[in-house]
Amino acid sequence: MLANDGSGADLPLDHASNDVAKEGLRALIRSRRAVALIGAGVSSWAGYPLWHQLIDRLAAFAYQYNPDTRAQQEIRAIADVSQDDLLAVAKDLSGFLKPRHFKTFLNQTLGPEICRMHEVIRQICALPFRDILNLNLDPALEYAHVEIHRICRNYSGVSAGDLAAFLKSADDPAHARHLIY
Repeated sequence: MLANDGSGADLPLDHASNDVAKEGLRALIRSRRAVALIGAGVSSWAGYPLWHQLIDRLAAFAYQYNPDTRAQQEIRAIADVSQDDLLAVAKDLSGFLKPRHFKTFLNQTLGPEICRMHEVIRQICALPFRDILNLNLDPALEYAHVEIHRICRNYSGVSAGDLAAFLKSADDPAHARHLIY
C-alpha cells in the first residue's frame, strides 16, 4: 500500500509507525482532552453545499437578478477565478444582489430547514472529544447533540465575551462540551 506525501509522490506506508500514531490518537481521545476541528465536509453530510458549490449557486443566483450582459460577464469572471479566499469571492458576488435578494439566497441555501441529520454527524458528536471547534455556520452539530442527548454549550468566536468564557472554563474537568463557532 502507498501513501501520498502531499507533493504527488507515492511513498510506502509504514504500518508500524501508523499503528503507533493511531494508538496515540486513541489514547488522546480517551483522555477526553482532545478537541475536534470540524470543517465544511461535515456540513455537506447535512445537505449544505461545499464552498465551491456555494460559489457556483451564488453566481447563478446573482446572474438571474442581473439581466445586463456586462454584469453577467463580471459575475462569470468573479466566479470562475480560482482563489484561495472563497469568502472574498462570495462577498464580491453578493455585491451584485440587493440585500433582500442576498438574504433570500442565504435562507434558501444555508437556512436551518435545509439541515438533514446524517449518521456521520451523530457519530462525530458521540465521539469523546472534549470540545469541538466548528468552522461551519449551520446548526447540524447542535441538532445532533440534542438528538444524542449530549449537553454542549455553544460559543461564537466572534464574541469576545463568549471567547473569554470558553477560555476560563476550558481547563475545568467538569465542563460540558463546548461547541465553538
